Amino acid sequence: MGWPMFVYKLIVAGSIEEKILEMQARKAALAAGLLSEDDGAGAKFSAEDIETLLAPIPDDDASARPKRRAVKQLNDTD
Repeated sequence: MGWPMFVYKLIVAGSIEEKILEMQARKAALAAGLLSEDDGAGAKFSAEDIETLLAPIPDDDASARPKRRAVKQLNDTD
């Protein structure tokens, strides 16, 4: 039989660690709400929402093209 052990986690108010813990709590609550099996709550997402989330990213995104070319050019010179 051992001694009782107490572990305290001290978080400084306004610190990055406090913000991270708050964000983790919000994400956990969001995930629990989305994954719950509430029959009365109805659908969490519409069919259109799911389709939009799973749609491929359009290839005509101008901001992504220069990045892809730059990576390819760097790889070709190696």
